[in-house]
Amino acid sequence: MLALFALVALAAAPNESPAATSPPLSTQQCLERSTTTVLDPTYATQFRVSSPSSDWTWDARNTTSTAYPLGSLYPFSIGKSSGAPRACWVGGKVVGQQSRTLTWDEMKNQYDGDGLRIASNDWYVVDGLRVDNVEDGIEPHGPDGAPNNSDGVVIRNAYMQYIRDDCIENDTFASGIIRDSLFDGCNTGISEQPDASIVPSPPDETFTLENVLLRLQALPGPRGSNDPNVTGHGQLFKWYPGANSLVVRNSVFLVEKIPNGGDTSFPPGTVAENVTVVWLGGGPFPGTVPTGVTITTDRSIWDNARADWLARHGCSSFDSCSKLTDPDPIGGPPVPLPPTVSLTSPVGGQIFTAPVDITLSAEAADADGTVAKVEFFQNSISLGEDTTVPYSYAWTSVPQGSYSLTAMATDDSGFTSTSAGINIIVNPVPPTTLTFSPTDDAGIRKGSPTRNYGSTGSLTVDLKPQDDFLIKFSVAGVGGRRIKSAKLRLYATDPSSGSGGSFHQLTSNSWTEGTLTWNNAPAAQSAVIGSLAKVVSGTSYEVDLTSLITGDGIYGIRVNSTSSDSAGYASKEFATVNSRPVLTLLVE
Repeated sequence: MLALFALVALAAAPNESPAATSPPLSTQQCLERSTTTVLDPTYATQFRVSSPSSDWTWDARNTTSTAYPLGSLYPFSIGKSSGAPRACWVGGKVVGQQSRTLTWDEMKNQYDGDGLRIASNDWYVVDGLRVDNVEDGIEPHGPDGAPNNSDGVVIRNAYMQYIRDDCIENDTFASGIIRDSLFDGCNTGISEQPDASIVPSPPDETFTLENVLLRLQALPGPRGSNDPNVTGHGQLFKWYPGANSLVVRNSVFLVEKIPNGGDTSFPPGTVAENVTVVWLGGGPFPGTVPTGVTITTDRSIWDNARADWLARHGCSSFDSCSKLTDPDPIGGPPVPLPPTVSLTSPVGGQIFTAPVDITLSAEAADADGTVAKVEFFQNSISLGEDTTVPYSYAWTSVPQGSYSLTAMATDDSGFTSTSAGINIIVNPVPPTTLTFSPTDDAGIRKGSPTRNYGSTGSLTVDLKPQDDFLIKFSVAGVGGRRIKSAKLRLYATDPSSGSGGSFHQLTSNSWTEGTLTWNNAPAAQSAVIGSLAKVVSGTSYEVDLTSLITGDGIYGIRVNSTSSDSAGYASKEFATVNSRPVLTLLVE
């Protein structure tokens, strides 16, 4: 049905006079009806026709309503009780009288309404409607609860600004088309967000935008904020499962910042042709767009299109439009083509090991100009850019993580395109095992305070007589890596039924096994960093020294005992090499 609307609207000559029920009528045909009501110049209360007759026209070209919000939340209302088949609404200006600094919550809670609410169970036309500073701009309705292929609305030559929520609140899924209209400041563009009573739209119904200009404007106190000094806006489309299929042609959108919800994607399945989105928020555009949509950061694209629309409609201001319902024909130069860009390196799914240097490379071209730069992103965060071929960026010391990478090309007209994203994984460094033999180890005996035992093959620890032993390691090769564990392995040569020893960090590491005695041995710190219970001869034991070993360096340990049953261990001079002490580090 909508395809027929579009074809008739484009093909019908101004002087043709089809039957009154032919969809849709031109402005002239609407106004030539004998069933026409001319509205008064001003309204401070609601103008309402609850149960209109069929084939009726309301001529509001010279009418201004200041009823919103105190006189009525719905200044113009047609067909509230029963629809207006084949209706024409021509002109009409609504100017909201409430403060322009109210927040979104204040507007929604106090003044939830529309400039025009109109319903029909057949096609109907809204031509040249102007709305300023209301909650929602226009609320078209088909038969409530039962959308079908005959409830198509034709909205054309509309001019709206400072709309605090939805410029088009189409929450009953009326099918239709919006043509040659300017929405110069919306919190949200178009809503198809039903309540529980609305059934899904038939699968063949569409809602079409053709030659539409729509700007999302950062307004005071966005949803969820009661601070009018904070500004923000919603998304272009609130589209829910079961809504109409969206078609967009020859249209320009402007998005000022990242929307409240963080995303302003086009609805899935949108059909687009020659559509431009001007993005002013910085970084990649916050949403997905279909084929046929170009993203640009060039504000002049919007400014020029807006200036052209105002000129064609004879608008020197919102209040003064001499050709609003009879504009000059659409024309102008073609929109420049966007660049093309693709990531060539790394490859999607590629796996690296941290830390790693990764070179990002991209190919970019522009059919009708030149590529100004290519910017590289990871998870929507800009890494850097390159302005010369070949386009690349050296991403250094990339840590462990999962990353989504894209490249965005910008051409000499300010148009941008973003490549398909690729995902890579940077794994942590696999743990590495480092082993160290002691540089020095020796026993010391309180009963022989000047004697050196550095060359013996055993290390003894006992309370009575008091025997301690010292052991020292030089740790190297850890670098900046993390030590996951540090274990000292000792081989027991003499069993103990009491204690295998308490391990303490030394106060000094300036000793050697060849000169060490009880008298000159450095003292042990009081903290116990590890211990062994009873030990059995011929068995290896591990002492956890992870709290002590933190990186490269010299580490000395003194071992003593609280048991009078001595324990003995192989020293680094022990005859069996595999039984000598070993420090093992697991680093990553």
